[in-house]
Amino acid sequence: MLSILKAKGIDNIVMRYMGTLSGGLDQQSISSARFLKMLGNKNDLTALTDYARVQNLEVFFDIDLISERKNTALTTFSGGETINEETSINSVLKAENNNSHAAPLKNLKNNVSAALSLLEDRNVSLVDVSERLYSDVSYGLTRQGAKEYINESCRAFGANRSIMLSEPALYLLKGAKYVSSLPISAGVAYDGNITAIPFLQIVLHGTIYYAGEPLNFSGDLEYSVLKCAEYGCMPSAVLMYRSVRADYITYYVTQSPKLAAIYEKMNAELSDLFAQRITGHTKVQEGVYCTEYGNTSLVYVNYTSSSVEINGLTLEAGDYMRVN
Repeated sequence: MLSILKAKGIDNIVMRYMGTLSGGLDQQSISSARFLKMLGNKNDLTALTDYARVQNLEVFFDIDLISERKNTALTTFSGGETINEETSINSVLKAENNNSHAAPLKNLKNNVSAALSLLEDRNVSLVDVSERLYSDVSYGLTRQGAKEYINESCRAFGANRSIMLSEPALYLLKGAKYVSSLPISAGVAYDGNITAIPFLQIVLHGTIYYAGEPLNFSGDLEYSVLKCAEYGCMPSAVLMYRSVRADYITYYVTQSPKLAAIYEKMNAELSDLFAQRITGHTKVQEGVYCTEYGNTSLVYVNYTSSSVEINGLTLEAGDYMRVN
């Protein structure tokens, strides 16, 4: 699939490979997990990582370290989730955490060792440790102690590989290169007296790369693309190689043309800004915002249904533009 996406002009790909270990999307304990044979053998896995390296792409493999899975009602086959015609991949991903419970933290260092042995030198996407934090009084750890213990244990992953976090766990950010899901909307309802601002994005931009909600999971694709432009997010999508009849939004054949068009414009206009610090964010007028970068570039975003004039330039409705 990577070669097909590249053929469509999507060159700068960072891939988070989900569900590759025993249990699939409902990963079994990492201490006994293995790469799923249904995805190929060891040579196939090596070929994938070698291809990505040669093509200057990055592939990250999802790992859960502190979760133990409960029995799930979802159908399983050879240890992996089977998504049938009545099952939506989006619903599976949202339900995933409901099938797990917290594992004793005393097992963490052994689990890290097991993950390192399994991954070898491959990049890692840390999932559960970036999404949850809990105390373990049986092991003498408060939440603060657990945070320090998890942070210390996970440093081992940074020795010869890159790290991705599925969520922006602040205490793990120092060693990470990417965050695959950063919030792009306010956590509370807001009205005319409250305005959402990209506070966390301003703090992180230029020090770590991040994406927002997968574009093909958004109920409003145009709005989500504009949010990416306003908040400095890398565009992202969840794709599957095989068609799932109940969920065409993840089938790469139907999604890749529109994603390629989004990528082409964003890559041409904004790609060199991902490494820049955000130095300002202002509301120009109702529905129009400006994000300023450290190299003096400005990105204007128009959420309204009418074109607007900005310093002699026309910004079309539902569009963004870069100045400088």
